[in-house]
Amino acid sequence: MLLAHDLLGSSRERVVVFAHGILGSRNNWRSFARRMIEQRPTWSALLVDLRNHGESHGLAGPHTIEACARDVAEVLATIPHHALTLVGHSFGGKVVLELASHVSAETWVLDSPPGPRVFGNHEIDRVLAAVYAVPLPLATRQALLPILRASGLSEPLAQWMTTNLRPAAEGSGLVWKMALETIPEMLESFAATDLWPFVMGRSSNVPRIVTVRGGKSDRWSEAELKRIAEAVRAGVLDDHVLAEAGHWVHTDSPEELMRLVLSP
Repeated sequence: MLLAHDLLGSSRERVVVFAHGILGSRNNWRSFARRMIEQRPTWSALLVDLRNHGESHGLAGPHTIEACARDVAEVLATIPHHALTLVGHSFGGKVVLELASHVSAETWVLDSPPGPRVFGNHEIDRVLAAVYAVPLPLATRQALLPILRASGLSEPLAQWMTTNLRPAAEGSGLVWKMALETIPEMLESFAATDLWPFVMGRSSNVPRIVTVRGGKSDRWSEAELKRIAEAVRAGVLDDHVLAEAGHWVHTDSPEELMRLVLSP
């Protein structure tokens, strides 16, 4: 069973794969991908719904970073291409790093520390708590907004979460697109996965690894920042900071990110 996906653009000179974060979907990247293709007509964009998200449901467990990468690789195997770029945000950042250990691709990791992490008082933890507390089904998308605002989520985040609702399979109302019961297992794998050995030992099969960090992001510990600096000094990693962006760098600073992705 292949992941739900869309392939935008007609050229296969370079295929750019976009992997969303936890609780997201392939639609998170659609407008960015379309603008990219407008500026690079010889490129195309592959948008995927990672397992248990969007329209990608029913895949067998375990639901791990490795399994997610394998899912994307299976889609890529059906698409002829000359060159490949992988772009992953947050959870998707580790997915594309894992995928890069199996395919030859320039790899962009957006606000996603490669090492293990401990969940705690971070924005994603607050988002998850808010999502689990939403009473379903909801009558309308707009009904979700006051619930998420009351949970302390920002207005942009609350508005974004309304895009992650779908009509209930039975009865009326709206429910989440993602399979919430699988999210803890996916996050456990995300937290435990350490891809620093892959980054530091980067082979010639991976022409480039780039991290893009939000200057206002809360995802980066002092230990991770030290490792970023070490990797840059070792020449295995390019690192960029988008000063005005938070964790969601592609929505906070899309033009700056576009400039970086399109740069030689």
